[in-house]
Amino acid sequence: MKAYRSNGNLVIEISEDALCDGTLQIPGNECKVTDRETYLNHVADNIIDIGETGDFNSCSSLTRLIDECVQHALDCGAGVEVEDWHNVQNQTPPPKA
Repeated sequence: MKAYRSNGNLVIEISEDALCDGTLQIPGNECKVTDRETYLNHVADNIIDIGETGDFNSCSSLTRLIDECVQHALDCGAGVEVEDWHNVQNQTPPPKA
């Protein structure tokens, strides 16, 4: 798997072989891909399902992915900080010029 930025998008490439081979590694639910094309088309259509409304606040695959990315960046000191919302909400706005 690899990821890169391109034209304002984050592109994540996942090996089709890894997706097919990974089905064998789920403990207690060992599976075998019997129709590779049908399975991969299903994965491509459903890997990030944010719903018809585009509600990013719902518990979607995209929300969980973003949460994991943010947490990892926090743990590594990679450009993310925890905002103290209590202090932000109670700040006095700067005077108008």
